[in-house]
Amino acid sequence: MQRTATEDTNCIIDITDMVELKIKAIAEMKSQAYSPDYARKVVETMNGKDGVLNGIAYAESFIKVTQDIDYYLPISEERIKRDTDARKLLNGYSKLIAPFVKVEEE
Repeated sequence: MQRTATEDTNCIIDITDMVELKIKAIAEMKSQAYSPDYARKVVETMNGKDGVLNGIAYAESFIKVTQDIDYYLPISEERIKRDTDARKLLNGYSKLIAPFVKVEEE
């Protein structure tokens, strides 16, 4: 089920590479009578917000209703990059804080 990102969202799909195609597809939905400008505004607003909340340009957010069975922990390249950047930032802070922290030696 697609929705905007909420606390319940447990699946984020990066659609950055497909945004223009999605806008064209929405604009072609004759039953909805969406103009190309309206289609662009909807995608940029909704999917852009979900993207910003997840550190990417555009995203679709879903709630999975079934569990996946994986043999390996599925970690995306984006998550690895984000976590690596966060670790670098925290390491920088610890170097700043460490000289001021007295550590008891055993």
